[in-house]
Order: sequence, then C-alpha cells, then structure tokens
Amino acid sequence: MCKASRIFRWADAGRRMARDKQRKILEMKRGLFLVRYAAAADENEPPKITLAPDHESRDALQLIAPPGETETALWRPGACLVLRAISPGSLIVEVEPLSGSRSASSTVRVEPLSVGRLTAEENTTPLKAPLDLAGFALIGHVAGRGDVRVKADEWLAGPAAPARIEGIGIDWRSKPAGVRIRYSVSTAKPQTISQRLLNDGEFAGTRGKALPLTAVAFEVNGDAAPELQLAVEAIFLGSPTSRAVGRRISLTGPTGREPLVGLKVTAENAGVARNVRPAGGSDGAGRVRVFRGRPKSSSAEPSPREKSARAG
Repeated sequence: MCKASRIFRWADAGRRMARDKQRKILEMKRGLFLVRYAAAADENEPPKITLAPDHESRDALQLIAPPGETETALWRPGACLVLRAISPGSLIVEVEPLSGSRSASSTVRVEPLSVGRLTAEENTTPLKAPLDLAGFALIGHVAGRGDVRVKADEWLAGPAAPARIEGIGIDWRSKPAGVRIRYSVSTAKPQTISQRLLNDGEFAGTRGKALPLTAVAFEVNGDAAPELQLAVEAIFLGSPTSRAVGRRISLTGPTGREPLVGLKVTAENAGVARNVRPAGGSDGAGRVRVFRGRPKSSSAEPSPREKSARAG
C-alpha cells in the first residue's frame, strides 16, 4: 500500500445511479498520503468527493485541508488533501453528484508521499490467499418461502424474486481463526430482537409474525479482523440497491420504514477491489475499481495499466 498509489473510479449506471451517493471504505496503513481529485466526466459541475475517517479511526487518521477550508471535501479535479495515518485505519470516500451535475463519473487518486521509518515488512502489501467461502452461507426467513439458505455473494430474495425478509443469520463453517462476525436487525414493529447484536450462527429477526426487516447492520471484529471485510448489497422496497464494503456496515431504506426485499453478503480480504453489479445486472453499473500503481519514482515510466486508467 505505502509504496504504490491507488486509483478509485466511480462510473455512472444510468440516470438513477448518476444521482446517488456512492461510498468506498479504504483500509489505510501508516504513512503520509496525498488524496487528489484526478478527473471528472462533468468538469463544469463535477461531483463532490468527501473524505472522513470512520468512527473507530478518528484518532488514527488525520486529514489536512488547505487554509481557509472547513470541510474535508474535494470539489473539482485538481483539488487535494493530505492524509496523515498515525496508525492503520479506515477512510470513508464518498462521491456525491451535486444538483447541477450531469455525471457522477469521477476518479480519485491516493498517492504515498512518505513512509517515514517504517520497516520493510510494513512497506509491503503481501499477496493474500483467497478466503475459503465454500462453507459461507446467508440464511434468511423469507415471507411465503420459509427458511432459505444461499451461498456467499448470492441473493437472498433480491431483484429476480423480491420478497419480505423477516430474519437473517450467517453460518460460516470455515471462518478464519481470530475473526468474529456480528449482526443486528430492526423489525417493522418493536421486538425484543430489534438492534440486538448477535454472533454468526445465531438468528436475528422473527418467524411467523409477518414482520419484515427494515434495517440490517454487520461488523467484523477479533484479532484478525483488520485482514477481512464484508461486502453487502441490500434492496429495500421501492428503493435502489444499497451497497457497502467494510468492517462496519449499516443499511436501511430512505425513510427507515421500507421492508427489506433482497440481501447479498460475502466476505473478502481487506483492500481487495471488487466490481459490484447493480440489481439490473449491467456490467458497467456503479463500479468502484481500485488499481495498484508502480512505486513512485522520478524516473519510472507509468505502466500500460496506469496509462489506461488515466485515459479512462
């Protein structure tokens, strides 16, 4: 991470996605970084890029804005912020089309400025073996269908067969040691189970009461938690698909009362780029792609991959 730059690209996926706020959570290691607004499809009214450490990383990550600026936001291409990571932490990056923006397509680049006296081990991002997701399952109680079990990254109900989801649970038999997954739900009417944080293997919600879920939350903790993150997609009735990636995720509909009618959950190594397809299945929809560049050097020529990313 510390020796290579990263490029984040947001692409439009039709008119609705072009107006939606999109989020990416970046796991940062210790170091000093330049966060630069590299490009926007609509240069006259570019979308706003907002950066903030998550709640648990407020002491670890410090964002330095230009003099006179009171908000850690990038308003147009060329704008920069400096990020000082005292220790590893999670940085939230959001792109928000403004009222006059015609496109949300934009690119943000995170470039290391200095790694200080970090050890060689800290400077290296090792290749991680893929997670064993063969035993990962999302279990849900779906109205009219009963208990349904789906694999990692598969829809429970969802765009092809939306239905009220009344309870969920995660069963991961091959879960890595030192990792704990917890989750909570909110129901349409107050229940004792609402917002109670449960461990994987337990059931959150109701059965036989016709009470759909209206919110879901997930978190990963434990000694090995920084090495793993969750990727969650949720559909609430009458609303576009919500997406989030990170170790702490909370999803609900626009008003907080919409029933949950689709849910997809998977686990992955932290810092892994993933292309998320929208509910409609279009390959180009709302993707956030991460490219790892070459080490910063005054004499190094950009790789063909970096040239392609810059051209895009």
